[in-house]
Amino acid sequence: MATETSLTTNGYVKLEDEVRTIGHRHLIQLLDHYAKTEPDRAYLSIPVDQKDLSAGFKDVSYGAFANAVDHCVHWLNSVLPLATEPFETVAYSGPRDIRYPMLACALAKLERKLLFPSPAATPAGQAHLVRKTECRTFFYGGLLKPVVESVVAEVQEWQVQVDKVSEVEEFLREEKAREWPWKKSWNEARDLPWLILHTSGTTGFPKPIILTHEMLVLVDASKLMPEFQGVENRFDKHLEGRRWFNTMPTLHMVGMYMALQWAMVCGGVAIFGPSENVTTAGIRDTLRYGRCQAMMTSPLSIDALVADPLGLESLRNLEFVYFGGAPLSRSAAEKLTPYPCKLFIRLTGEDDWEYHKFAPSNGIEFEKVDGDVHEMIIVRKSELARWQQIFWVYPELDIFRTGDLWVEHKSRAGRWKVVGRTDDLIVFKTGLKMNAAEVERELSHCAGVAGVVIGGQNMARPFVLVEWTDDGVDDERKLERLWPAIQKVNERCAEVVRIPKDQVLFTKPEKKLARNVKGGPVRKASLKLYEEEIARLYAIERLKSLR
Repeated sequence: MATETSLTTNGYVKLEDEVRTIGHRHLIQLLDHYAKTEPDRAYLSIPVDQKDLSAGFKDVSYGAFANAVDHCVHWLNSVLPLATEPFETVAYSGPRDIRYPMLACALAKLERKLLFPSPAATPAGQAHLVRKTECRTFFYGGLLKPVVESVVAEVQEWQVQVDKVSEVEEFLREEKAREWPWKKSWNEARDLPWLILHTSGTTGFPKPIILTHEMLVLVDASKLMPEFQGVENRFDKHLEGRRWFNTMPTLHMVGMYMALQWAMVCGGVAIFGPSENVTTAGIRDTLRYGRCQAMMTSPLSIDALVADPLGLESLRNLEFVYFGGAPLSRSAAEKLTPYPCKLFIRLTGEDDWEYHKFAPSNGIEFEKVDGDVHEMIIVRKSELARWQQIFWVYPELDIFRTGDLWVEHKSRAGRWKVVGRTDDLIVFKTGLKMNAAEVERELSHCAGVAGVVIGGQNMARPFVLVEWTDDGVDDERKLERLWPAIQKVNERCAEVVRIPKDQVLFTKPEKKLARNVKGGPVRKASLKLYEEEIARLYAIERLKSLR
């Protein structure tokens, strides 16, 4: 195995056996180590001009980033109120740029926790997070001052200080910052709180999730899984030495993992795209001009890219395309699988790209829900504790229900394909079930459709709520275009749960479907927006049944 220089409690030492360090080093150690030993190695890459991505991307080295972090530490130390207790919470909302990982590392050195409230959450939801984490300082970047001020106005229990964070260029200036060391050993730092993310809040107020330093290097510990020894086709090896673009917001767990642990621990370069108004064109141009070799994104973004000739070309030129959150449409996959890019994670041939085999050390099992559909669950096992991060977050649980629905490959046992979420299953009065996500995906590919939500829980029949791309098209014309796709869905459904024409509802221009941070429609929130219109649909249906 390769020799690696690592930090221990005694400082930097040469370790002849790499295994002695893997899984026992935190990110601040790694950042300082690489800044000293490989200061010119690229860590991140950012657009030269946010308004013109064709101008290219500028790599930010470990040395430059560590220096920027120290500039940031000194600035924070000058503006933050004096801490009255350990690990006080500081919040930040800003554009999708490198201030997120920069502030994270700077606040770690100051031993503060960093809260990332999503600007997409309601002011009341964000204020709830501020209260729950006892946050008294809220920083913002870009144009988010009104959003932050609306959140702070909801907090009556104490005064929350609001400050603007300087632009990225201010921290990246070449002037050498006075070093601010943080010499905690692995054992001293591993359980200390660091970042606070939160649940989506689609079913109530968002709940804070506190991540420790150990949680932020879980990918390092995964290298020690028995089943990964000697295996090259694995996630950390796919990251190594490659330029990765992740379309998830930096405040999202996947976005922060890419910017911090996946880049530092696995040796990839994290590419940052447009910081505002992320569009299909912006994603496409980031892939092209950022010299990206791999990508992590949502199926929604892949669908949009394959519909764009240059976007499709950019995807085909990648070595890896990782996706998650929902199944990928077969039509999109068929345009990619003949090319060198590997979909996450294809097994041995193009026909099984949808299926995934899970590492036994994760403790994942599948529990039958309906027919061949199973829910993925994670079962606590003492011998797997170091790899079961979910039980660090929820220590009171012995079984964690993911809510993800999967089906097993018909001829390859142990290979699973995601088909939706448990809340995608609509149960009708008849007891029959429908996987709403499958129908939504199929109808969303109809030309002119911007988004689809299926409903009808505990009702006799389903209904469809559709958002159109062009508000100028009248509802009669929309239905005419959509109906052939609905008929195709109806052909494989039982008669009693087919979608009738009078159960199709189109959104209003002033009341679009509710969306999540990935851009996909949120079913429950969207149905709440249209509850009056939906009630009228079923009232009319009941009247018809009485005639």
